[in-house]
Amino acid sequence: MDSIKPSRHFSQNFLIDEKVQKKIASSLSPSLHDTLLEIGPGTGALTQHLVHQKVRRFVVAEFDKRCVDVITEKFLHHAHMHLHHVDILKFNWLTLPDDPLYIIGSLPYHITSDIILHVLRAPQLVEANFVVQKEVGERLTAKPGSKTYGRLSVLLQLLTNPSYLFDISPESFFPKPKVTSALISMRKAVPHFVTKEGIRYMERLTNLCFQQRRKQLKNILKGSFPHAQDSLNHLGITESARPETLTPELFYHLSVHIFERHRQK
Repeated sequence: MDSIKPSRHFSQNFLIDEKVQKKIASSLSPSLHDTLLEIGPGTGALTQHLVHQKVRRFVVAEFDKRCVDVITEKFLHHAHMHLHHVDILKFNWLTLPDDPLYIIGSLPYHITSDIILHVLRAPQLVEANFVVQKEVGERLTAKPGSKTYGRLSVLLQLLTNPSYLFDISPESFFPKPKVTSALISMRKAVPHFVTKEGIRYMERLTNLCFQQRRKQLKNILKGSFPHAQDSLNHLGITESARPETLTPELFYHLSVHIFERHRQK
């Protein structure tokens, strides 16, 4: 264990179980032509395994200056490694090459959703595997109609094929979190009809709808979009439908229809 004390400010829980470290590191299989990016390496628990993967470029993004210093001392002698002292939410994906991109990391619990949404905007993304709270992992892979199906479920399942890989016990971390964690995998799979503008519409509409998920869609939408009922009728969505009943694809088409109609009025 390095002398760095995990920071509450950064929601740090260092992964100390070597078997789990290796299992997580081996969950991605990039090739010699790919870029591998690790988010928030801390003191290098996963980095020590990832740095030996045979990839074209290994990129590490870390915000905590103390951890930047540790990673620099331990690993930066590897020629293919590039270290960025940066808030990952401000990371510019266009600074990376056009090579296929694989991303891995143990995400801070308080900004997990924000990081996932930012990662999904990376044009080079092929697959991302993240350690998250078990509850979050269950939400991400939840099916329409279930209580855990929500905004992030919709967005993630439209753009990727997510899968829940395995649980990680609190004992695998220092300090021990109060909850069980999980490793989830998100392999990018964007339908041909999806556009960047459509995604922006969908992000806005799902944000509005899932804040009032117990209400019927027609009642949620009528205040902001007077012609929303036309969109619901056009897509065959019943008046009694609630946000959690819509599939990701249907939510996307509803978002596009509503905003395009709204712009025309």
